Amino acid sequence: MPDPKPVVARSPVVADPDDPAGSPTPAGVDPDEPAGPAPRPGPAGTGGGDAEVNQAGALLSQAMLSLARVVLRRGRDGAKRAASSGRVRLDLRQLRRDRDVMYQKLGREARHLLEGGEVQHPGLARGVERIKEIEARIAQVEADLVARRAAEVAAGVAGDDATIADAAEPGGPTGSDEE
Repeated sequence: MPDPKPVVARSPVVADPDDPAGSPTPAGVDPDEPAGPAPRPGPAGTGGGDAEVNQAGALLSQAMLSLARVVLRRGRDGAKRAASSGRVRLDLRQLRRDRDVMYQKLGREARHLLEGGEVQHPGLARGVERIKEIEARIAQVEADLVARRAAEVAAGVAGDDATIADAAEPGGPTGSDEE
């Protein structure tokens, strides 16, 4: 046999005399009290409730937001300083590179003027002589390298695909003109 349905007790509904619409209100319910669950008590001894917890949460939230703003501002300021400093260092490096190129051009021009007899200066003459000695050594080393590669190719012991012409180019197989 089927179970009988449980009986649910219902509160009698009465009309609220103060309500102009005459909405029914369950008996035993005060229409002036807010509906919803009762406020929770706070931790023991604090006499707190939801209002204090909400206020504390709001204060904590504001403090965290303020802290985040400070951290972001400082980070942004630091990034700006680093970028500015980086630009200045890059500009300085470029200026030094430009200066070095101008020294090289000036040196070549001075050499041409000295060799053309348009300028006479003992210090410049010594510098040009030193450059000529270095150029002679470079030519000798390049010639030795070409001879060595030719001997290796003739003996069949060439270690890589480099050719004799590579060694004869200015700067050798690496393409570098610097020592």
